Amino acid sequence: MIRPLSMLLIATIIWAQPLKSPEEIFNLVRENLSLIQDYQVDMKIKVAMPGFRMPGKKVSYAFKVPDKVKLETTGFAVVPRQGILPFYNELMNDSLQINVETLERTTIDGENVWVVAFQDSLYRQDALIKLWVTDPHGTILKGVATIGGKDVLTLTSQYAHVEGIAWMPVETEMEIMLPGQMKTLQHFNSTPQAKMDVMNSLRDTTETPVSGSIHLEFSKYKLNRGLPDSFFQED
Repeated sequence: MIRPLSMLLIATIIWAQPLKSPEEIFNLVRENLSLIQDYQVDMKIKVAMPGFRMPGKKVSYAFKVPDKVKLETTGFAVVPRQGILPFYNELMNDSLQINVETLERTTIDGENVWVVAFQDSLYRQDALIKLWVTDPHGTILKGVATIGGKDVLTLTSQYAHVEGIAWMPVETEMEIMLPGQMKTLQHFNSTPQAKMDVMNSLRDTTETPVSGSIHLEFSKYKLNRGLPDSFFQED
């Protein structure tokens, strides 16, 4: 019989192997995402930003591979362009044309995690992006975008294994800290008129930074129900 101490030692030795390559780490994410053909989920969205008037919203969100999306809500709601799964399009379409480096391995809440970093464009600025990816589940627990030495966007998520199929987020927090000249909603989905209204509410002539947060909760998942294309057609 293997004693607990011996099992811990074995696990430590296994995790103490050389760093995985970025491609191996991204493949962990792809393996989880590849299990998803379609899903429906209820979302609760809370936005806390100065001058941004949007009460807590309930949204019904649906997705089908490769890029069909349907969003139902009353009034105006803001949803990240990537939907609820960060970098889905880039990873599944293999369009991340970037140089990625594996920085380190660590643990977060008992989970083995790889930290990778790469340069990308965010808000039309050169940004350093760091991602914390779990092994073996391939979930992105945390993402941080840094511009000019300042963290302008931090995303943290908690996940659950939904219906025994795939790991999906159950809660996501986005913390935003933008310099005044970078006020924008380009990374969010909304109607043109809604964007105009929001931009007018944020507009000022100063360089005052904009800070705030967006909190998302996900519930009542339905995975791989075989949603027809007609489901995503506008009524």
